[in-house]
Amino acid sequence: MKRIRDPLHGSIALTAAELAVVESRAVQRLRHIKQLGFADQAFPGATHTRFTHALGAMEMATRMFDAALPPDGPLSPAARARFRQLVRLSLLLHDVGHPPASHSGEAAMPARRALGLDLFSEAEQAERATHEDFTLRFLLDSDLRRVLEARFG
Repeated sequence: MKRIRDPLHGSIALTAAELAVVESRAVQRLRHIKQLGFADQAFPGATHTRFTHALGAMEMATRMFDAALPPDGPLSPAARARFRQLVRLSLLLHDVGHPPASHSGEAAMPARRALGLDLFSEAEQAERATHEDFTLRFLLDSDLRRVLEARFG
């Protein structure tokens, strides 16, 4: 178990498998993407990153999960553990597709067809890709996919 100190949430615990996900290139790039885009130009203290946001979102979701579904609740221990892990990973990875300037950079994103995802209709392929589309791309074809498969099956 590794602990990361967070200025807002305190100590955030990560399993070895979660740490491997955090150490992936896809997640590490979030250290360089500001959560609030260019807001720090007007508000110099608004400098937190998508990385700290992802860790904090994972921690808050875990706390809510534990309050809503305590260990002695309706789920079997194995089902609860698997569901809890899915919630944690979902929150940790929810922003991996953001462009460098966060939402401010979305106007420069290519059409969805450039991502090579065969999930959209022809009309949808022509639309501008979103950060969610890029998140899907990272999940399907990057070091992140290999880490997830190796660590979580």
